[in-house]
Amino acid sequence: MDQPFAVNGHRADWAAAALDAFRDRVGLEGEEPSLILQDLLTDLMHWSARTSVDFGAAMQKARSVYAEECREENEEVKEWSL
Repeated sequence: MDQPFAVNGHRADWAAAALDAFRDRVGLEGEEPSLILQDLLTDLMHWSARTSVDFGAAMQKARSVYAEECREENEEVKEWSL
């Protein structure tokens, strides 16, 4: 079984793979990771509007789950302003 630290490490790796796939798909090679993340989040907002998914509620829940997962592994919970 994975050590707890490895679980969040895997989660970060999965997110990196998703960002890499998005970067390659839309032609953002060589761009800063923060710009790639910003563009993906913007496109997810467009997708949410088209599909009537509450983006704000999803972000709020994601922040809560992120904090819980960090606490489970005794990691610092980063706080970002939105």
